[in-house]
Order: sequence, then structure tokens, then C-alpha cells
Amino acid sequence: MLKHWRNRAAALGLSLCLVGALCPVAQAAGPEVSAQSAVVLTADTGTVLFEKDGHTPRPVASTTKIMTALLALEAAQERGDPLVDITQEMVAVEGSSMGLQAGDSISLTETGRTHQIRVHMAYLGHPVAGDPVYGPKKSITSLEGQCLHAGKIGFVHPRTGEYLEFEAPLPAYFTGFLQKLKEV
Repeated sequence: MLKHWRNRAAALGLSLCLVGALCPVAQAAGPEVSAQSAVVLTADTGTVLFEKDGHTPRPVASTTKIMTALLALEAAQERGDPLVDITQEMVAVEGSSMGLQAGDSISLTETGRTHQIRVHMAYLGHPVAGDPVYGPKKSITSLEGQCLHAGKIGFVHPRTGEYLEFEAPLPAYFTGFLQKLKEV
């Protein structure tokens, strides 16, 4: 009798395995990307979350970025104005979008390279505290962010010519970290 039930249980288990293997599984739809290729990675591990044509070699600067800069520079040069008005033609260009709409205005600034200060400080042997990318492998993990802050920033408004200046206090985690350093 026990052998009979064991055979039935085995047949039922095998049937369930076959049904599971043969039934189609619904997959979640990926994000809609209008660019020719795209890759989404996790910041901390570099795990690929999504890719669209990720194995095709592309130039370092994407066509979308080049097209956006080209349109903005051409418009600015024609007017002699550092502020660029976004036209319907600019918005209609195929490719990924920056979220700009016709009638918006943007200004182009030369700000240097991404992470430039962090890269230089790490190269000089003085990485920014709390920097997970360019800092040491054994880093301060209790910080809520990096200890890099622009306390004051000023610039001349591109249309009015007025000098504008903004100040921002240090974040609480940063001041707390500085206080702990003073106690050491």
C-alpha cells in the first residue's frame, strides 16, 4: 500500500515539474528607451539591470549628447546669447530626451569633468571622506554621503548680467563627522 502511494506522489511531482516547464512564464516589460542603445547598472556593484543593444561598440560620447550640444551651440552662436531657447525642431530630434520642451531655455556652462575634484583628490592621495567610488576600499561606512560640499556658489546671470550668489550650510552628517574628528 505504501509503495502505491509513493508511486502516485512521484507521478504527481513529475507532472507538476512538466507543467511548470511547459507553461509560458510572463516576463516584466523592460523600460521604453528611445536611444539606439542603453545600459542601466547598479551604482554600488555594477550589476546590469537593463540593456538595449549593449554589446554593440559605440563612441564614448553618445549621438544624443552630441546632437543636443550641437543644436544648443548652433542656436547660441546665431544669437550671440549664452542662453539657449529650445525650439520645436530641437525637441523633435529622434533619440533620448532630456525632458526639455519647446519654449524652455537652458544655458551652457563649462564645468569641467564629472567627478573632477574627487578624481584629483584621490590621485593626490587625499580622497574625499565617504567617497565610495574613488575613496579607499576600507572607507568610512557610517557617513550618509560624501564630505564634499559647495558652501557658496556665485555666477553672472546669462540674460540679466546680474551677479547671483547662493550659500548652503553643511549637511548634518557632515557637521557631525567634523565634530567627531575634533574630538579625536
